[in-house]
Amino acid sequence: MKKFALASYSLYLLGGLVITAVGSVLPQLLTHYHVSYTVGGQLVLLGSLGFLIGVPLSSFLLGRFREMNLLTISALMIALSQIGMLLLPPFEWIIVFNFLNGIGVAALEVVVATLMMEVFIGRRAIVMSYLEVSFGLGALLMPLVASLLISQNSWRFSFFITSILALLMVVVCKMIPFKKETVSTSESDALDASSEPAPVLAKSQRWKILALFSVMIFMYAGVESSMNNFLSSIFIAYLDVIPSQATLSISVFWVAMLIGRVATGWIIRIVTYERYLFGSIVEEQL
Repeated sequence: MKKFALASYSLYLLGGLVITAVGSVLPQLLTHYHVSYTVGGQLVLLGSLGFLIGVPLSSFLLGRFREMNLLTISALMIALSQIGMLLLPPFEWIIVFNFLNGIGVAALEVVVATLMMEVFIGRRAIVMSYLEVSFGLGALLMPLVASLLISQNSWRFSFFITSILALLMVVVCKMIPFKKETVSTSESDALDASSEPAPVLAKSQRWKILALFSVMIFMYAGVESSMNNFLSSIFIAYLDVIPSQATLSISVFWVAMLIGRVATGWIIRIVTYERYLFGSIVEEQL
């Protein structure tokens, strides 16, 4: 159980690291290739598009392949993408590698989240918050590492670190039993407040709720992805902050995200999903 959970959190940590890798060194990357921020926006867009394609693709493949194999392929795809960007090939290849990186991260997150939710049936909200904390921790650490490397004029080695970690996770995926049948669900951990079966809703109500959640995720993912990749560039271009310090702005952003995700695991033990979501929306408006 512990090996299964720790491996899952480690995979999400890897996802957080690689999803912020390009954004952490974007100014240096664009300067190296002598391209504009317009081209940089296209690079970020195609990375997000890869993630968008990776989600339904991995869901489709889940019914046809073993989870362990999909996780191995996802981690290997991330590793190859990071190695490719480390080598600084022609910029067109950087775009391709970032696109493949997005697919790999999406597949990794979908498979891990699916397994965790099927194993921890009565604690789904809690374990998902733990996964999101792991992801946020990775996204927080990557800019710190990149800042140090930028100050040493070795920014490209940010991709070296992530590629090594991704290769390590390939080995982990081969060694850890990810099949849900091998994991006990009889743990005495506290259930979350919404662990009871959800009420049956009419088809029209289900579609309304799905549409509402889709809009919320659309707005959230847009803010997360866009600000992730352009915060350091904004600080350099408009606030005259030196590159190694500007990258730390991404870490500050993820500190706030991490605090919110840690708090979610505690709050969801006390209140239901509905009250938690309503409170979050009201807080955003204030």
